[in-house]
Amino acid sequence: MNNCLVCGASELFEFSKFKEFLRVTSDEQPFRRGGKLFVCDDCGAVQKRVDERWLAEIGEIYQKYATFKKSGGDEQIVFDQRSGNLRRRSSILMERINEMVGLADHGQILDIGCGNGVTLKAFSEIFPQWHLFGQEIDGRSKEMLGLLAGFKQLFTCTPEIVPGTYALINLIHTLEHFVEPLCVLRGLVPKLELNGLLFVQVCNLDENPFDLLIADHLLHFTPPTLNLLAQKAGYEVVSIATDWIPKEISALFGLASKLNRGGIACASPGLARQRVERHLAWLNQLEATAREALSAFRPCGLFGSTIAATWLGGALGDAIDFFVEEDPSRCGKQLLRKPILHPRDVPEGSCVYLGLAPITARKIYSRLVNSKFQLILPPEYEDNLLC
Repeated sequence: MNNCLVCGASELFEFSKFKEFLRVTSDEQPFRRGGKLFVCDDCGAVQKRVDERWLAEIGEIYQKYATFKKSGGDEQIVFDQRSGNLRRRSSILMERINEMVGLADHGQILDIGCGNGVTLKAFSEIFPQWHLFGQEIDGRSKEMLGLLAGFKQLFTCTPEIVPGTYALINLIHTLEHFVEPLCVLRGLVPKLELNGLLFVQVCNLDENPFDLLIADHLLHFTPPTLNLLAQKAGYEVVSIATDWIPKEISALFGLASKLNRGGIACASPGLARQRVERHLAWLNQLEATAREALSAFRPCGLFGSTIAATWLGGALGDAIDFFVEEDPSRCGKQLLRKPILHPRDVPEGSCVYLGLAPITARKIYSRLVNSKFQLILPPEYEDNLLC
């Protein structure tokens, strides 16, 4: 499978320096160097290649995969862009979907890659009369899902052979994992009711360089490439938002009508290549500046405990002493055998490096600038390709 996963073109450009980067897994574990990364010269989609080596790696990753392990199974807490409060991601998403389209009081929802049911739980709290269905690669979460009010069945078959039709189908941080994402989306077309909705959430590569480093992410989406893939599969866009959750794309699609099969807009391949090259250059710069900045301090730590912190913490090794996290469910645990501290527990006079995308780092800096420890911002991006 060497053709583009989005448009099918055969010309893929490889970023040769990518193999030098340490990687991480989507369940926030460090992973070795040696990956391959490509961009399509026709549509601009950034992707890995499905070969024997990549398949072996994801088999290794999924064999011991543990969603939300550091938070004890609880969903990640994020800042609500509207209220400024810490909230569960799924609660925000389900509220935004309802605000956008006004869901009925009754219906059936199918959550593809449902995990332990955090999204279905958040949905049922808003819509207690809906019937809940989930799909996963195995039945490990069946007992936990069965405790949810309104839960009907867990399917462990592939998405395209799940029985029934649904008013809402979710793919929340799952589409980027599928070996044949176009086939998956096409297979879900007959599963949607006539006026049903497909909700897809993925990382936004425009705003998140760390997405490239996730070894088991096959596709790295931008709004244009996600829209292109969905249109090729037979959907039309209802809404594509990048401000529901920071650094993520939240997209609603409906079934395309026969009267609305216009041209499909592609991303700019040249711009896509430049963006990835600058992402990789910035990641190298981030590691170098963090190492230099923290060399003058002890004790010192990194802010965060998810993908970015796992990657940078693995690169820095013993140059750091702890991690800092505002999510209380993660505090008191360990990452890379080092403690995760709440900001109030960071030793006075120590230094914390904000090893995050600049726009995120600046927001955190503003919240914590008056703390008893010193904060260091990451380098800025070189130009407006990375905003």
